[in-house]
Amino acid sequence: MPSASDPFRAARLERLERDLARTPAERLRIAEELAALARKARPKRPRREQIIGFDTIEEFWEWKKANR
Repeated sequence: MPSASDPFRAARLERLERDLARTPAERLRIAEELAALARKARPKRPRREQIIGFDTIEEFWEWKKANR
């Protein structure tokens, strides 16, 4: 367990205190900005094509019912 003098623990506590001092609207705005930034930073992946084979039509219908 880290000691009270651990600089990372102190920084986390300071950050928590600052964040809790914000209004809920400010916290929501910041979260939305960070989410938008993350979407820009992560490149979009192309849609993955998948081929599934079945031995019987019954297996297909079971799969289809389970994946609606």
